[in-house]
Amino acid sequence: MRNTIDPQYYEIEKGSSWPTWEDFLNGAVTDNEGVNAEIESFVIRYAYTLTIDQKDFNVDNHVLDVFPPLFYKLTYPFNYERLKPLVDAYVSLSVVPQAQRDISGLDFDYGDEPHTWPEMQGFIGFINQAMEQIKQRNLIPESKHKITNSWLVKSSDGGMTSEHNHVQNTFSVVSYISAPEGAGKLVLRDPLEYHKAIYPFPKDSPENAMKREVEVRTNDVIVFPGFMYHSTTQHFNKIGDRVSFVVNINCDPHWVNDDNDDNETEMNPPRLRFIT
Repeated sequence: MRNTIDPQYYEIEKGSSWPTWEDFLNGAVTDNEGVNAEIESFVIRYAYTLTIDQKDFNVDNHVLDVFPPLFYKLTYPFNYERLKPLVDAYVSLSVVPQAQRDISGLDFDYGDEPHTWPEMQGFIGFINQAMEQIKQRNLIPESKHKITNSWLVKSSDGGMTSEHNHVQNTFSVVSYISAPEGAGKLVLRDPLEYHKAIYPFPKDSPENAMKREVEVRTNDVIVFPGFMYHSTTQHFNKIGDRVSFVVNINCDPHWVNDDNDDNETEMNPPRLRFIT
């Protein structure tokens, strides 16, 4: 069956260069063999194909972008050589051994949050500007945002982080101060997982169908909703460590009165948390 209508393929008895519904219903549209076109053919050949060029058709060009995107990938010029002494000092104060953190992804705060460091204020200004646009896209432009906490993660060769989310936060920002070749990938779980239970995914890989791996490099900044489950693949690089800087951000509820600071709702997560 042909999927393109053109004057050479159809004989239009009424002299019209293209068929109309009236032409079709009155039997004026026939193919070259004199057979009246059928309704099914009309829908396939005319109502659909006149809107696209079949040879160049790409469904990616016809995505209906209705809702705000969930993920943003930005770039910021970190200076790892300058930050490395601070990173090493930070990691040395952790109460959990590095090997255990690499396997379990569990860590504890000790109070020194990197987003408060003078060396990080350039980045904090950058992400604050980005958040204004992200809030606009998410229809919450009037909401005030604030950083609830932050931490650094240094993954050595073989290190990885187990799956978790930051559900008590509106957005999470994962920045890669150092991500050399072979750095563990960021793995994101599909938030529509439960709704896609009826999809006929291959029986041998339903779990993989729900996850997407994102390659990361030094200076990448990934922003996504706090409810997103994510993890990492193993980091394989004996020369350089993967160092990520995680910032959690909350947006005040719309009912908060901007003129009355006493009404602001504190939504800080607990001090025990998962790392990225």
